[in-house]
Amino acid sequence: ATAMCADYNTTADMEEQACGALQNLCANHEANARRIVKMGGVDVVLSAMRAYETSAGMQGHACAVIGNLSANNAENKTRI
Repeated sequence: ATAMCADYNTTADMEEQACGALQNLCANHEANARRIVKMGGVDVVLSAMRAYETSAGMQGHACAVIGNLSANNAENKTRI
C-alpha cells in the first residue's frame, strides 16, 4: 500500500481518487447509491470538500458523486 500511496502528492489527490471511485460506483446504479447514502457517504464527501476547498479536481469529483447519488432517486434527494 505504501508504494501505491507514493504516486500521490497529497492527501487531496487520494481524496480525489476516492471520490472518483464513489462517482463510478453510484453512476446509474440505484442500489449502490442507496447504500452509499445510508452508510454516511454524503457526510464523507462533504467533509472532503471542506478539507480541500482549493482542489478543483477533488471538488469536481465530489460534486459528481453528489449528483450521481441524487439522480433519479427521490429518497436520496431528500436525505442529501
